[in-house]
Amino acid sequence: MNSPNNRNNSKYSFYFGDKLQFIWNFLFVEIVLHYFDRMSKFILHLITGKSELERICKNEKIQSMRIKKIENSLKKSSNVYLRNVISSETVSVGYEDDIIFKIMQIKQIPAENATFSFLMKDALIKINAYQNLIVEIDSIRCEKFSHEDPSQLKFLFELWAGLKTEPKPDSIKNRKWRELGFQGDDPSTDFRGMGMLALNSLNFLVTKHNEIARNIFSKSKHPKFGYSFAIVGINVIAWVYKLLVDGDLKTHFYNYSEFLKIDKIKLENFYRIFVSVFIEFNEFWFHKEPESIMQFETLSKEFLSLVKLKLVNEPYTHITESVIDRKSFVDRYLLNSRQ
Repeated sequence: MNSPNNRNNSKYSFYFGDKLQFIWNFLFVEIVLHYFDRMSKFILHLITGKSELERICKNEKIQSMRIKKIENSLKKSSNVYLRNVISSETVSVGYEDDIIFKIMQIKQIPAENATFSFLMKDALIKINAYQNLIVEIDSIRCEKFSHEDPSQLKFLFELWAGLKTEPKPDSIKNRKWRELGFQGDDPSTDFRGMGMLALNSLNFLVTKHNEIARNIFSKSKHPKFGYSFAIVGINVIAWVYKLLVDGDLKTHFYNYSEFLKIDKIKLENFYRIFVSVFIEFNEFWFHKEPESIMQFETLSKEFLSLVKLKLVNEPYTHITESVIDRKSFVDRYLLNSRQ
């Protein structure tokens, strides 16, 4: 008869054996894909006489797809300079032409290929702008709310003034804040995860798009399908932030800006995306008619998968050009679900 210890050892051996097999299979697939990718690039180079970067610039017409493919190609390059060329330390504003000249030397691309130079410069400018936007937004997210900061307190009390007609709370700690959908008497405790990015985003919604904010806030008070406006808003901010950091919003930002310009890859546009996504989630939530707020996690995952599908399947689009004048992607989802 096997002892309990022998049975446990056998169980753990089986478990770790499966783990090792999984790791080995994963590494094997990665290695095969890596060399297949290198071989296919080599063969295409022989056939066309052009490097991968040249082929991308010549053949890819959709701006966001072209820039993402250029970025991916540079990251996977066997050349150290090319792999490092899109780091924030390397791409400095005003030095893109020097970097492109070096790239063309490495890839032996004729200097008279003006189209390549133009599209590569556009890509480098936007890649750098996107990286800088992440740094800027992350610094705001890491900034903590302070009860002693008059400007931060002003932003908070503007939420009340923009959504409620009753007199504002007389202090930062007051049960009235729960009426806006905060979890406790002190709303600052709900900002811990997203810092000042949460308050700034909510303030942008309420002060810059007050009619939209009031509409969402009013619907959040629904007796059956209602939800906590502020808490859900902070969750939406967290989703948009993750979409930005994970690179999903490159589709939007790269399509939204004109050639050689970064005026749309900026903080205000991030806030606009938050507003648009909040609008869409509000519509999605009421379409689903959840039995209780306990379905929030499940439905939020479903909604986020919908957002990502739009960004992947419609690479020529951006989420919103104007928060008010936009085509709802939830509307499209609803139409498909009814067919």
